[in-house]
Amino acid sequence: MLLSKLELSFSLHFSDEQVQRWFLTNSIWVETLLAVVSVGIWIVALPIIIFGTFTALGGDTSILDIGTIIVVAGFLIITLLAVYAVVSAILEIRHQGLFFDQTHDGASIAHAGIQFFKTLIAGVLLISLFIWIISALTASATSTAIPGLSNTYGSGSASALRMVFRWNLSLLAASGFLLPVTVLVHAFGALVLTIFRTVIGTDG
Repeated sequence: MLLSKLELSFSLHFSDEQVQRWFLTNSIWVETLLAVVSVGIWIVALPIIIFGTFTALGGDTSILDIGTIIVVAGFLIITLLAVYAVVSAILEIRHQGLFFDQTHDGASIAHAGIQFFKTLIAGVLLISLFIWIISALTASATSTAIPGLSNTYGSGSASALRMVFRWNLSLLAASGFLLPVTVLVHAFGALVLTIFRTVIGTDG
């Protein structure tokens, strides 16, 4: 009985190690896939949003609604990308230490820098999204406008609160744009470095 428990514990531990190793090995390419999908979705959505804006002036908002749904789908992919990036960063820190602890050449310094920047952007996006969701739920519960999307607040502290939530909305939009761009830059750099090392290794 004791032996079977030990075997089960070892099996679970080994599976956990396999999952973590897979994350560390494939994180950049999974992130790249998510970034490409999200950018592709937004590229498709852009002309629909532009055309839908003109048709909405005539009273038909159906095309604009479709474009909005596509944009939301793209942002959901970005959110998944942010979660994946944060989880991968946590696992990397667990196994290899802080980003700049393992730097020993130009490539590792560049990797540490972009990993730190990417994790920072992903964290900002998730925190901003959380704040916006809480504010939206609070607004719905109190039957008021969603902060950052309306000017129906009064003056004083309410006006200051509106300003804070608008800054939060700006952070959300900026991080949603910067995250896939950063991932794609990271992937391009990793691909170039891999090709360079392969060529050098072959020549050697």
